[in-house]
Amino acid sequence: MDPWGLATTNCPPGGGSGPSTGAGKAVDSAATKALPELRISASKYPELAENIVNAQKAGHPDVLTHGGNAVANRAGALDAVPNIKGSSRDEYPFASSIEGGQGSWVGHVPAAQQNAQGALIKNFLQKNDIKPGDKYRVIVLP
Repeated sequence: MDPWGLATTNCPPGGGSGPSTGAGKAVDSAATKALPELRISASKYPELAENIVNAQKAGHPDVLTHGGNAVANRAGALDAVPNIKGSSRDEYPFASSIEGGQGSWVGHVPAAQQNAQGALIKNFLQKNDIKPGDKYRVIVLP
């Protein structure tokens, strides 16, 4: 019972009706669980952030699934994309995601930002215990 004497079965902690399918059934809490967020700082990594924003604006997803074949995805994404001296080719969706590979957005970023991104992703996946098949959201912050 809630404070007003109403039954609160299938309600989230704190009461209320919670998410609904519209058919009177509560939505599975796993379906509404917030995704882990990989946050990329535009002030710290400006070209990297711009590449991700451009890719997402072009229709690439902000929610990625971990577990892609990084070697095959990277090869597919970077095929026929020229190297530019002093820059590193950066693909989005990431090669380590299932969504990565051929058709990915590819931009050129400073090598230092590309290397930092690899560490950011690795640390994020470990910290959040993200396994193959798990989804996460990529967000660019100012």
